[in-house]
Amino acid sequence: MKDAQIANHEDVTLGAHDEFQLLGETYNQMRQGLENAHEKLSEINERLEQLVEARTAELQRVNQELMHDIAKREQIETALQQSEKRYRSLVENTMDGYFICQIPSGRFLFLNKISIKVQEALQTAGATK
Repeated sequence: MKDAQIANHEDVTLGAHDEFQLLGETYNQMRQGLENAHEKLSEINERLEQLVEARTAELQRVNQELMHDIAKREQIETALQQSEKRYRSLVENTMDGYFICQIPSGRFLFLNKISIKVQEALQTAGATK
């Protein structure tokens, strides 16, 4: 039943002490039980709405923090990429030889342009001996 339908009904009172009186009393008990159940359900729904609102607010706050963290990480990543680009340009275009060599194998992991030219010159000089 709807709220208004339950609330608009009143107890049935009969003057007789027979089956109709028993039926009326049973009806009154059922109607009262429905009213009580409806009140409890309304209280539960109200509490649930409060919980949902609180949880939604918490999720919005956490989401804002995550968005802030993501933006901060993106700024850091951009700064790191720019720094790497500057470092790479400096190392590759310096007039000094720069290389990274794996020890103990002696394998070159990186040679800048000048180091490559020096290495080629040394190989050429060694080949002409």
